[in-house]
Amino acid sequence: MQGIERTYCDVCVNAVVGAWRELMEATATEALRKVNYGKGEALGKTLGLDAIPEITIAGRLTAFDQHAILITEELDEQARRRWPTDSDPVRQPLMFFSDPTDRSIELEKYIQEISQRDPTAKVGALMQRCDRRTVWEQVSKESPAIITGPTTSITCVRKGQVVFSVILNYVTGTICVASDIGVYWYELKPFDDPTNEDLTFAGIARHGQHLVFPSVRERRFSPDDCKRFVTFLGKKGYRENFDDSMLFVEQPDGFLHHSTPPGPPRTLYLSELQNDHG
Repeated sequence: MQGIERTYCDVCVNAVVGAWRELMEATATEALRKVNYGKGEALGKTLGLDAIPEITIAGRLTAFDQHAILITEELDEQARRRWPTDSDPVRQPLMFFSDPTDRSIELEKYIQEISQRDPTAKVGALMQRCDRRTVWEQVSKESPAIITGPTTSITCVRKGQVVFSVILNYVTGTICVASDIGVYWYELKPFDDPTNEDLTFAGIARHGQHLVFPSVRERRFSPDDCKRFVTFLGKKGYRENFDDSMLFVEQPDGFLHHSTPPGPPRTLYLSELQNDHG
């Protein structure tokens, strides 16, 4: 990454940390309440757990660069006006693609589970009272939580190429940053510790863990092991489209590791974080 790109990376790290802290500071009732936010059909149907992170990310990124192009699932008029008119990626400006809350359906169930006795408590406090990873794996029926958990993320793209990607796991309180110098994983301090706001890419690289993606040879995989895959088949039409693709001539279910995997952290299934989990 070049100098300005490192600065933008720090801003994005701060944005996702802010999104996480804001959601953790919200009460369970606030996180699960429908709010007057969103566009089109989503207006008034959006949950706080979706709106809070998106508002925080957009606010922090535009506070640093009011002309930044931030793309989320719900493209607003401002983003449309700034959308590059040139289809050649080389001529396009720096762009940011964000999924403020991935796995929001599962996160909603998770917050409902941990807040049954105290819905007015902060989400972060409720997580601290329980074995948050184990509860997540029980609710979502997927492990490990460090990969399968709900996330907030930002990916920076320049001239058609990814510059960096920042992913923060809401349940485990861990952040992962991938760039041209490697992939680093870092465990955040408790949500109410204000020093989390001082975190930078340099701090993550210096004090975090350098993630390893073991080779097939290192893992001693068999030919059939190499056929294992994850892909999202959890909604109507997805399975039909997958079968029609003919990627597998025979029935693929024996090789399907997860049918409803997370989005942003999906590549982490190939990392050492997946060790001992199949």
